[in-house]
Amino acid sequence: MRCHPLVKDFEAPREAALGPYHLTVLGPDDVEEDFRAVTESAERLKGFMGGTWPEGLTLEDNRIDLCWHLREFDTNRSFAWIVWDADRNYLGCVYVFPDFGGDGAFVPVWMRSSCDPEQHERAFGELLMQWLEGPSWPEFQFRLSLPPG
Repeated sequence: MRCHPLVKDFEAPREAALGPYHLTVLGPDDVEEDFRAVTESAERLKGFMGGTWPEGLTLEDNRIDLCWHLREFDTNRSFAWIVWDADRNYLGCVYVFPDFGGDGAFVPVWMRSSCDPEQHERAFGELLMQWLEGPSWPEFQFRLSLPPG
């Protein structure tokens, strides 16, 4: 698997603290909690990540997706984290997908329906963009994307 030239020698943090939020790499060990968050939020997420996802998503499909996200992270192809609050409640996910055709990166963020998602998406999005545009990340043109409110 090839990675974007801007992240070839980059080591993305596997964990990070952004204000009251904490990030950990999204992977198959989180499949059950992730599946609950996605299925609870399916109506507001439908089509957000392309196609009709998460319509029809099964636990096994989700496990495969999470294995893929972890493989992509480990090969510097794209990056996905779970967003936790200070009490270790699973709030949602954030992804960084470098654009192989340029110097941009698509950054979708979603929060589960039961946690006041619009408030968290806005607050977290601001902290996230400050982090991504800081000195520890490659110089991408980051494009934040939130589900329709």
